[in-house]
Amino acid sequence: MKKLLVLLFVCGQLMAQDKTTFTNLTLQNCIDLAYARNQEIKIAKLEEQQAIINKRTSSEIPKAAVLYTQGQFNSIYKFDNSVTVTQTIPFPSAFGANKQLANASIEQSQYKTKATEADIIYRVKLSYYSLQHHYAIRALLQKEDSIYNVFAEGEKEKFKQGKGSMLEISISENKTFEIANMKYENEEAIVNHKSELQRLLQTSESITIKREELKPLWINYETDSSALAKHPYLLFYNKQIDVAYKTKRSEKNKMFPDLTFGYTNLSIYGPANIGTGEYFLNTSRRLSVIGAGLNFQLWIRPYRAKLQSLELQKRFQIQFMNRS
Repeated sequence: MKKLLVLLFVCGQLMAQDKTTFTNLTLQNCIDLAYARNQEIKIAKLEEQQAIINKRTSSEIPKAAVLYTQGQFNSIYKFDNSVTVTQTIPFPSAFGANKQLANASIEQSQYKTKATEADIIYRVKLSYYSLQHHYAIRALLQKEDSIYNVFAEGEKEKFKQGKGSMLEISISENKTFEIANMKYENEEAIVNHKSELQRLLQTSESITIKREELKPLWINYETDSSALAKHPYLLFYNKQIDVAYKTKRSEKNKMFPDLTFGYTNLSIYGPANIGTGEYFLNTSRRLSVIGAGLNFQLWIRPYRAKLQSLELQKRFQIQFMNRS
């Protein structure tokens, strides 16, 4: 029973610590919450970590092969044996190409994270300022509604006194209906922008923002080319082209011959003569052999097709950049 109470207490504390308030939020509050909670940013950061870990695979080599053989292969002795160890490694230039590709992939994932963060923050600001805008419209429409309601009541009173007309009453009532319709549309926009802000902050809790006084902002139409060149999306797309180029280079290195090295240690049983007289070899006296070779790719058509595909992918990235 005591353990159960302790467990419930700990769970309650954790829930209390994780509780986040979503009332009276400023723009900076929304941005901070988006950084901490948005799943798109979290996924981008996970991809960045994956790229960093994948760099360790750039020096991957095939498994070493160990072959044990026993039988009559050196003499009539039935228990001759040999142990052969072989190791194949890619052509040395492949390691450098793979490392460059891994570094480019890491940079690409980092730029993607920054681009994702910039996009999320832009959408947070858009939703936040849209809410501020529609809250200001709500206040104006409420004032207009009050004014035209008083005006409509005045027209009705004038008509009762024989000083007005039905046309004046109709005009004033139509205006109040028009304002009511605008209020309805404005409330619908507020609900939509709230829902979007909730989605960006990854919460189902009701959100309220701190009301701010809206002031006119002047747009500067002068474009800073140096700042534009550092835009996260532009850097990300440029790095995509670089990754495509380095991927093609890495695949091209696979067409080069692999290097194979081997070592064999074997027993031989029986008489032998090496020019110094007869003597007898037993199983404790073993022979050693080393070897080296090259593995050539005879069927290169699939490799050429893959390189052509990667070249088209690189061209696609360049065309996409030029279009953007």
